[in-house]
Amino acid sequence: MLTLYRLANGCCLLLAGSLADFMGNRMINLIGCFLLGTFTLACGVAQNGIQLILFRTFQGIATSMCLPTAFSILTDSMPVGKRRNIGFACLGLGQPFGFSVGLVFGGLFQETSLKWRFGYYLCAGVTMGLAVVNFFKLPKDSAREPFTFGRLRREIDWMGIFLSSSSLGMISYVFA
Repeated sequence: MLTLYRLANGCCLLLAGSLADFMGNRMINLIGCFLLGTFTLACGVAQNGIQLILFRTFQGIATSMCLPTAFSILTDSMPVGKRRNIGFACLGLGQPFGFSVGLVFGGLFQETSLKWRFGYYLCAGVTMGLAVVNFFKLPKDSAREPFTFGRLRREIDWMGIFLSSSSLGMISYVFA
């Protein structure tokens, strides 16, 4: 389950970054935060293992929309210097810290009457709350050309994204 989350995340990073360059970092980040909260809640209400695995995979895709845009927003909105470096360090620390805290709280919840689903409900609430904060606090993107499907088809290297993402997926599958 954790492997599919990470695999989906890694395979979709290039696509999410390309879409963010095309449509704007703020929009892709907000969509990713909303989808992450939605699929986290879906994990909590999953009725069987297959649903849980699928929702965790979709969580990985949603997270891939948040990661490159967060770094890009930080790069665009802060001048070079110590504060920007601290911002990058905090972004880098967030994932292993969250993973560790999640393991501890997951173990604590499992030993109470709340059980494992409560962890997903709690994370979904926090994620949705932060998505609302992002909506109001993230800086607006610079003006871009209007969205057209022709531009989308021409300006994104779809073949390169497909080849690199599928190669990453196949290599990971072979090594697993």
